[in-house]
Amino acid sequence: MVRKGGIPRDTMILDRERSRNAVNTAIQITEQQNSKLINKPNLKEAMTYWCNHIRAIVLKGQLSPHNLRYAFTQKAIAYYQSHGYSKKETFAQASMDLGHGDGRGRYIEQVYGCNENE
Repeated sequence: MVRKGGIPRDTMILDRERSRNAVNTAIQITEQQNSKLINKPNLKEAMTYWCNHIRAIVLKGQLSPHNLRYAFTQKAIAYYQSHGYSKKETFAQASMDLGHGDGRGRYIEQVYGCNENE
């Protein structure tokens, strides 16, 4: 369970091994940095550091944070469809994975639902 804005969120983990490795790496980093993933005194400075770092390593275009979120959503939609979810259930679950709640399934379908497999 993940918390976003103080609200608990459940998300489907599509690649458990890669996710586990990423979490373990993050834990190792925090153990070396005063229990912080980004060792800055406050959230604003941490976010500024993160944004500047993302720009510096050229996470742009296909690797921009938004495009990575889009790619995750496409994989989640394909996963739910391949596991027999109805169209409505697929987009409702993908919406919940993104932290929007199940009531935004139609929005998710409009934004993320078009792909070449349909």
